[in-house]
Amino acid sequence: MDNIVKLISPKRLNVYKTYFNATTEEQCLGLYIWNQKLSNVFNSIIHIIEVSLRNSIMNTINEKKPTLSGEGFISYFRSLDENNESRKQIEYAYGKCHKKNNYTTDDLIALLPFGFWANICSQEHNESNEGSLQLWPTYKDDIFPDTDLSIGEIYKNISVVNILRNRISHHEVIWKDKNALNQDGLINKVIDNYKSCLEVAKSIHIDNLKLIELIEGKVLLEDLCKTSTIDNYTKLISDITKVSVIDIPEFVKANRKETIFKGEVTSVNSNATYIKNNKLRDSDDKKIKFRMDNEIRIKIGPLKVGDIVTFEPFVIRNDKGKFYIAKKVTLL
Repeated sequence: MDNIVKLISPKRLNVYKTYFNATTEEQCLGLYIWNQKLSNVFNSIIHIIEVSLRNSIMNTINEKKPTLSGEGFISYFRSLDENNESRKQIEYAYGKCHKKNNYTTDDLIALLPFGFWANICSQEHNESNEGSLQLWPTYKDDIFPDTDLSIGEIYKNISVVNILRNRISHHEVIWKDKNALNQDGLINKVIDNYKSCLEVAKSIHIDNLKLIELIEGKVLLEDLCKTSTIDNYTKLISDITKVSVIDIPEFVKANRKETIFKGEVTSVNSNATYIKNNKLRDSDDKKIKFRMDNEIRIKIGPLKVGDIVTFEPFVIRNDKGKFYIAKKVTLL
């Protein structure tokens, strides 16, 4: 147990003694695991919010403010003061994209953090502010069609989501409330935080709530917030010495899928050798021709049509389409 405490750190575990009245390290560790489960539930809904908020903002800008679409969007933020936080985030994404041979504006936009999109929803981009994106309040109903909340109220909820996201990414607890009298008060903090997430998700589009229902976000959270569930996690570890150690080779052996197939060489020329397997087909139900990996082709030597081999199939996906490759080829 001492090693686990050192690995996680006493400070991270002792918070459960302060707020949940845990008295042993085992109880703290059980509650630490409970908090990890809780964070995973929040991560799922925050991911939905982050993607849909970004797309809702960009779709509206592309349609309603075309001069700010695409490169215009990037250029606007790169023209801001070099100390502007949004510009710094754009420049960081720009630098990462330039390390690639090819990239699109969409690639760059996808790298921008949630805080960037949260800031766009602030009063900084009100129509009354010259030199801003001038989105609010005119485009509120385009970006947030499914809410009666004002843009100020929406931004308040988005700020809560952003704080939660940052706390989770730094492995900090998301239920802490210094004014909470007891465990019930801490759970109310969790529920209020999740309500803010639900409100933002719904504001962007009500169908987000259906998606959250499909991933069982609400159900999982409700179960984790039950007093009985928290009690069970508190009692989860009675003796750490009785907890088994994962057998890594056995885990891999039991779960890794077989990807070696038997195939027949169907064509051979000076440039390429192709292999087929009758069971491996593309989305149009056509048999796939796998080109033998060149290094293996040189290593294995010449093959002839009709030879039976085993191979591992791979696909390379790029802008030009799909290219099927055969690796680990062995002649039978």
